[in-house]
This record gives sequence, C-alpha cells and structure tokens, in this order.
Amino acid sequence: MASSRARHAACRRRGEEGLAAVVVVLPAFLLLVWLALQLALWGLAAHAAQLAAAEGGQAARAFGGGPGAGRAAADRVLAGLGSALEQPIVRVTQGPGGSVTVAVSGRVAPVLPGLPLHVSASSTGPAQRFRDSG
Repeated sequence: MASSRARHAACRRRGEEGLAAVVVVLPAFLLLVWLALQLALWGLAAHAAQLAAAEGGQAARAFGGGPGAGRAAADRVLAGLGSALEQPIVRVTQGPGGSVTVAVSGRVAPVLPGLPLHVSASSTGPAQRFRDSG
C-alpha cells in the first residue's frame, strides 16, 4: 500500500513538472511567434516605403512630371499595398541642378504593444529635361 502511494505521489509530481514546463514554454513560444509577425510586418512596411519612394521618384522626375505627380504616385502605391505602413508621410523636394528627392516614412503596424518601429526610404535623381540639339 505504501509503495502504491509513493508511486502515485511520484506520478503526480511528474505531472506537475510537465504543467510547469508548459506554463513556462507556451508564453515564450507565443512571444517568439509575435516577434516573427512583427518582423514580417516591418519587412512589408519597409518594402512599401521603398516601392512608394521609387515610384514617386520616377513620376516626379519624368518629363512633364513634378512634385505633385511624385506625391500622387507614392500615395497610389501606399494605398494599394494595404496598411502595413501606418501614418505614411510623403515628402517631395527639388534640389539644386534639377534633382528631385521623394522621401517616404511611416510607422510599422504594431503587433507587440510598446515596440514602436519606424521605416523610411528615399529616391533621388535628376529630373528629365528637354534639351535643344542646336
């Protein structure tokens, strides 16, 4: 009888150890999954910013384009890619010598509270101009 009670107590302790392992491992696993999701959203937001800056830069530098065309093209790209990039800001500036810069920045959609991530990208190049061959 005593050995059966000892075996039962040992089994119960092993079961409690298994429960303790689940209590520790499960939150750690969920945290890793959330971190992976946050990393994926960061990558998507960075890609969206890069693509919007490139498309906006191409439109702004095209012959007959300008800052308005660049901003409109960048906004179209951001609207088409969804909400991975929150509160996007598009800046189009004309520099010396006819260069045009389109900068896109914004906040990454949060999965983990208290982890503010920001992304930015820019595209710079010369504006196309018509040159007289004369």
